[in-house]
This record gives sequence, C-alpha cells and structure tokens, in this order.
Amino acid sequence: MSTLPYQLIKGKGYITPEVEKTISHGMSYGLSSCGYDVRAKKSMWLWPLWGRLNVTIEKFNMPNDLVALVRDKSSLARRFIFVQNTVIEPGWRGNLTLELTRYLPWPVKIHAGQPIAQIMFEELSEPTEKPYDGKYQDQIDEPVPSIKEITSKDQLNNIRDKTRKVIIALEVIAIVIFLIILIARFY
Repeated sequence: MSTLPYQLIKGKGYITPEVEKTISHGMSYGLSSCGYDVRAKKSMWLWPLWGRLNVTIEKFNMPNDLVALVRDKSSLARRFIFVQNTVIEPGWRGNLTLELTRYLPWPVKIHAGQPIAQIMFEELSEPTEKPYDGKYQDQIDEPVPSIKEITSKDQLNNIRDKTRKVIIALEVIAIVIFLIILIARFY
C-alpha cells in the first residue's frame, strides 16, 4: 500500500464537500499534502476521561481500491484530545462517526466546524473483491453508536432511538457531576 498525495486525492469525489486547506478555530482543515483534515459537525463538551461520539461534516465515498486511516490531528493531540484511530474500508459511504476522548482532568468544548481528525488514503495493490457492505453503510450525518447485527430497518431505528435517549441521559449526568465538582471547589 502507498499513501496518496494531494494530487491523487483532489477532485476524485472521495470527500464531499472537498476544500483546499483552510483555517478554522486556529487549525487547518481540507486537502493537505497527503490527506484530508475533516471537521466536527456537532458542538459538544468533551468531559475528562470520557468517550464521546461526533460526526464529520464531510461525507465519504470510498472506491474499491482505497482504504482510509483516521488519525489524530496533532494540534488536538497536544491538548490531549484524541480520536480513536479507525479504518474507512473500501466501498464504504457516509458521514464518518468519530470516537473522541479527553485525557486531562478538565472538560474542553469541541465546536461545530472545528477541524477534528486527519484522514490518510492508502491505495490497495488491486481493487478488493469484497467492498464494504455492512451495517454502517450510508451512515447518516449524526453520530452513530455501535450497532448490533440486525435484520430489519425497524430494529435499527428502535436501537437508534434508545441510544439517543441513553446518550442524552449520560450527558445530563456528566454535567451534574461536573457542576457538583465545580461547586465543591468553592466551598
């Protein structure tokens, strides 16, 4: 496998919207020398030692002869904000759900539109005969949690609804705990 340079990524339709290198929130996003830096769609608080899901503004359309590697942005890694490094498989389409973690003892805000991860494209020696056709195909532009293998769209919608409720409840609990800690520091 070899990493694709700028000129072999640009204009190929792998990423929508595709933009040249641009600055937002003090960091770069868009096409780089050998990859593409994506942005977070959702504003959110990233709590200490907690994992949170976000999703990219950008949508991917992977051909059968490329795999993409999701990497930390060094500017965020230096602030101990990490993306769980994953793989975008050949043939996969959709908005990418990102798993984010904060490793310092205070929260940090992730802003909508903020650069969040770097994507590196690797060319396979030949197109795969088994492109991705799994449960995360055509992923929506909302964070999608882990999904069990299911047999119907109704099951999928039911799982998504329950998961959204659990995520909201956990966020409320995290905020309450943070406020309790904050108040306790002043007493």
